[in-house]
Amino acid sequence: MSRYHRGGGTFAKPENALKRADELIAVGQKPAALQALHDVITSKRYRSWQKPLEAIMFRYVDLCVDMKKGRYAKDGLIHYRWAAPVPSCICRRLSQPGATTC
Repeated sequence: MSRYHRGGGTFAKPENALKRADELIAVGQKPAALQALHDVITSKRYRSWQKPLEAIMFRYVDLCVDMKKGRYAKDGLIHYRWAAPVPSCICRRLSQPGATTC
């Protein structure tokens, strides 16, 4: 094992990462939930667009706004842009944090 390994597990499906993030948020571990979602978004394994990535990105942006992590949000949006056909829905969500749907 590499000494640079962060210890984050890889998920077989992106939906599993979202479930794990929900569990971590429920017990009050928002930084760990943000890191789990960040690992999925920045992973080369999920570069092709899938419908669950949109839900992951919504949760990711909400956590970044709650925790005031602007650089994490920017990094995640850049990686999402590579995978998503049209990321405009996420950008609208970021500009209007109170909006629940696009």
